[in-house]
Amino acid sequence: MLQSALLPTSLFQDVITDLSYSYYGTSLAVASADHRVRIFSLAPSHPHHANGTSSADHSNHPHSRDRDGNVGSSGGWELDDEFKAHDAPLTRICFAHPAYGPLLATAAFDRTVKIWEDVPSRAANSQRTRWVERKVLPDLGASQRSLEFAPEALGLKLAGVGADGWVRIWECLDLPSLTSWEVKEELDMHSLLGAPGSGGTDVGWSVAWCAERWWGDVLAVCCGQAGCVKVRSPSHSPLPPAPEVVPLTSVAWAPACGRSFHLLAAGSEAGGVYLWRVTPRSQSYPGTAPPEEENAWQAGVELVGDFPSDAAEGGRPVGRVQFNPTGTILSSAGDDGRVRLWKASFTGVWRAMGSVFATPGGEEEDGEAMEEDDGGEGYES
Repeated sequence: MLQSALLPTSLFQDVITDLSYSYYGTSLAVASADHRVRIFSLAPSHPHHANGTSSADHSNHPHSRDRDGNVGSSGGWELDDEFKAHDAPLTRICFAHPAYGPLLATAAFDRTVKIWEDVPSRAANSQRTRWVERKVLPDLGASQRSLEFAPEALGLKLAGVGADGWVRIWECLDLPSLTSWEVKEELDMHSLLGAPGSGGTDVGWSVAWCAERWWGDVLAVCCGQAGCVKVRSPSHSPLPPAPEVVPLTSVAWAPACGRSFHLLAAGSEAGGVYLWRVTPRSQSYPGTAPPEEENAWQAGVELVGDFPSDAAEGGRPVGRVQFNPTGTILSSAGDDGRVRLWKASFTGVWRAMGSVFATPGGEEEDGEAMEEDDGGEGYES
């Protein structure tokens, strides 16, 4: 069985809207509709801590605790800090690369994005909030529905896509103070994709940076009711649409890990998951048109995975897709409370690996718990 931790619901006054792990997985930032951010830290003595040991003696950190010392569920996570971040429900939260320090970005329905820095207090009994607001990016026109910091090699940049369909890329011009940020680029995705707006439904906003430093600033964006992903680059090359044109809800790049191509996954409002293979221009497939400019970015694209939703689940939306650190396992979280996994074999064929319930007791209802499916149709990448 998978080891899991359940954060106590008594810590939250409203629904959780987003969460983000730090680069090393030792901190967890949780955004909530109660306007607050809560930071959880993995106990150093916990066996899964990056700097910890495998010692079984972690009985001093078995629970999550609130500021009054109330004990929550086990798992090694402790409430480290809590603060009010916005004057409206939060929509997104994300950590920056640790090379730029302990930084957070938050977005909310007040149409602002805020940059926070962790400044620990040296006073033992100080009540000062550890996370300090460094910058407010106001007047965005619409609430930001997806945020992500760029990889370390690209500098301290932040990309976001709003409910109005505009993608904005900010860059920090003053790293020590973090107070000077400039909008480097703005793109109207609705006009580029030729897709209608969201019509008030909470679907279709996601942005993801490609971690390959040699490709430069490459973003994958899904927006509105369009059933395709736009790869933002100097040549603005779009990916082929999903087989069934349905709104997409989440996109994610797989870590390269020495492969000669990249994998890009997307989840849909109908519950399906799609997987594309993206090959750099120098290795593109035959028949790919040459770039208009000598240094323009271009890639060959092929749909290598189409995982339909389980008919028994009624095709519930996929909230998020994500790869493991080696890019060999793809996971998707759906509104039905399940996390589904797909795994690539050594021959590059993707098959269903299994699913687990994210809710207590749900695993008892699932008979396929974490067993790889040796049969059925696979998808070769």
